[in-house]
Amino acid sequence: MKILDNINYILGKNLLEIEDVVFLLNRVRIIIENNSQKNKYELLNFYGNWIAHSNIENLPSKIVNEIENASKTKTNRIQDHWMLRSELCSFFQEYSLDKSLLNDRDKWYKFSTSLYIILIDTPLIPKNKSFSFIFSETNQKENSTFSCSFVIEYKNELNNIKKISGTYSVQDSLNEGNKAKWLTQEGICI
Repeated sequence: MKILDNINYILGKNLLEIEDVVFLLNRVRIIIENNSQKNKYELLNFYGNWIAHSNIENLPSKIVNEIENASKTKTNRIQDHWMLRSELCSFFQEYSLDKSLLNDRDKWYKFSTSLYIILIDTPLIPKNKSFSFIFSETNQKENSTFSCSFVIEYKNELNNIKKISGTYSVQDSLNEGNKAKWLTQEGICI
């Protein structure tokens, strides 16, 4: 399948640029749709749609729950990249694709950073939902820590519009949970 060759070509690059991330997630979404795997790869399909569209009709329950929980608990911790990475690992395994993106911290950091730069330009405004999710402001420090601010705007039970803002750091996503995860079998996509 030529589309898989194109994905492997992108995955074989040393570091993915923004346009590579768009291409990769778009091609992955096409394979998911063509093989009726939207339920199997819910987050991958979601990100493949989000990079191209602000208004999305059907959000994955994982994302809706995370945003709703953030709005209820007033937390600023969202977007668990380990779930996205896990789905990418399963997808890459199923289609025998190069897994170096998932096993190399520098490649994953660049992928994650590029993904957020794309999402900053693509606010999420779900159709028929009472919230919006917007990334803004990026900050890339000399020590390679990339972070961006976000705002979740939602209607509470009284129909009042509320806002939650916070910061997401790609470095935090690399260190989340067990800091040694990248060095263990659990952190490797085989």
